[in-house]
Amino acid sequence: MPSSIPQELIKEGVFIFFGGKQDKNKPDYSLILATFDRLLPLYLFTEKAKLSDSSNKVFKSGFQFKSGCNEKASATTGNLSEKMLNITLRHNDIQFQLYTKLANLYGNDNVGTEIKVNGVSIDLVVKHGDEYWFYEIKTASTVKACIRQALGQILEYSYWPGHQLAQKLIIVGESEPCAEEKQYLEFLRSSFGIPLEYQVENAIETQKNNLA
Repeated sequence: MPSSIPQELIKEGVFIFFGGKQDKNKPDYSLILATFDRLLPLYLFTEKAKLSDSSNKVFKSGFQFKSGCNEKASATTGNLSEKMLNITLRHNDIQFQLYTKLANLYGNDNVGTEIKVNGVSIDLVVKHGDEYWFYEIKTASTVKACIRQALGQILEYSYWPGHQLAQKLIIVGESEPCAEEKQYLEFLRSSFGIPLEYQVENAIETQKNNLA
């Protein structure tokens, strides 16, 4: 599943490849076309992206809340070395599961996913009157890695000029935080005044249902 490139990989000598891998002597054309179709939105976004001169720009909020959740694929299959490979898309499972839970708590009209704000998308947003909670979902194996991957994004969503200021910034991951990770989050809150939280959410039950 295409996702944000970790900061530690952005350096000279690293090549990032999106696509698929198969035996060149036994090409699966259906899989090739399906892969191209899946990556087309990413390709179009990259090709159409333009640098803008912000020196004289008057910032206006590009944030527009929209309730609802478009259910995405939870898993797909690919033929690799004549074996079926089941690729579980945990991010989509977690997003839908979290949306369902929060919509039941706060109402369908107050919860939305993939909220656009000046060219980027927030995984999930909860609306509380005139205030908003932003959620960023990560599937890294540790809480530390989830925080590292999400922090820059979730700060940009709220604090970049022209964006919508959020009352809460919530990083969502599958692992339980250890003592050091809890201490780190508390340090960020108390030292910098960032309304940052971490929430455990997994899609184990969803995966079981999908694989059954």
